[in-house]
Amino acid sequence: MYSDRINALIDMALIDGEITEAEKQVLLKRAMEEGIDLAEFEMILNAKIYEMKLKRNDTPQPSQSNKYGDIKKCPACGAIVASYQGRCDECGHEFENIKANSTATQLADKLLCESDIRRKIEIIETFPIPITKADLIELLTSLKPRIMGEYNQMTDAYLKKYQECIEKSKVAFAGDKQLAPFIADLPQIEQRVKALKSQSTMLRAVKWAKEHWVATLILLFVIASCIFSAIQAASDSDVKGVESKIQQMINNNQLDEAAHMLQTSDVYKYRLAGQLIEKYVANDDVEKAIHVYENITPGHCKMDELGYDHLTHRNYEPRATKLIYEKLIAKEMFNQAWEYHPLNYDERDSYMNADCYYQYMVDVIMHLCKNNRAAEARKFVTENAVWFDKYVTNGDYTYDKAKARLLRIISQQ
Repeated sequence: MYSDRINALIDMALIDGEITEAEKQVLLKRAMEEGIDLAEFEMILNAKIYEMKLKRNDTPQPSQSNKYGDIKKCPACGAIVASYQGRCDECGHEFENIKANSTATQLADKLLCESDIRRKIEIIETFPIPITKADLIELLTSLKPRIMGEYNQMTDAYLKKYQECIEKSKVAFAGDKQLAPFIADLPQIEQRVKALKSQSTMLRAVKWAKEHWVATLILLFVIASCIFSAIQAASDSDVKGVESKIQQMINNNQLDEAAHMLQTSDVYKYRLAGQLIEKYVANDDVEKAIHVYENITPGHCKMDELGYDHLTHRNYEPRATKLIYEKLIAKEMFNQAWEYHPLNYDERDSYMNADCYYQYMVDVIMHLCKNNRAAEARKFVTENAVWFDKYVTNGDYTYDKAKARLLRIISQQ
């Protein structure tokens, strides 16, 4: 039913007939990575524990609590729910009276009792995630000002805990209106921390320079000398001659020879690489164009950085990836084309890239419809719109909304 790996982890956890909270968290994390329904998984896990106790003649005693064996029951309707859930799937009852794993107050108390900064970071990182909505909101609310304030050694740990709470919210309280603002604010918070971290690094450098002005002057002098020497050495070398030779090869359509020389030469590669990619795409040889981009210029920026001019090499990356993407669509190498579509967020299968994936699907179906292949376009939508179902839980790009809009585009062609 499950993979050999997760079955082996379950067997190891059940060796002593009990599962600790740490072992359960490991199993749940593995189950989530494999796409297993967590409620179903925990019910099966608890059933295995119950079965093992029966074999050992350790029959559970009747209880008047809201537990059924090792499985929690909803006090409102009696439905069985997983222990990590904060709301009943059957009737919507929220378990506000359940004692949570932890609260914001408990975290603050633990940190007050500790003076060592490394120990404080460890406390934050290992602090358990609450299981009820009220405690989640309380913890998220208390974490946010600590994250958004002045950057310090604990900021990254607070941010990581905030991200873990958001992931918990998406799983246990999907679509909840009270938690939705916290989920929506996460990208802004992450960008804010990134900016604060850069600012903190710069301030520390300035402070050091002021406190060590003599050393700073010496360092600047050494750097200036190295730059001057490098410029002088470059002017005395044959770099311009090599660049001129590669340019001539490109002009004469000796593309493979030019690509080899460019890869093995110590010259500024991006300008010439851009010309090579353009030539290869024009010659319908997109594989070699991809080779130039990925292997000859491996230092290109990431797909979520194409909109930042200071991170691109004189617009090389946006131009090159656009040419490759359009040619892959034209050659109907659709899966590979998605790898060269601009992103909003570095992790490709993030819900924050929903509009990017939607535009990619529009490009594919427009290509098919342009060639009078509407049936294939509808098939493509049916097979690939599951991306939204898998990674998007709310907003304008849920599975039903995205699929309906895509099919409507096809019908209008």
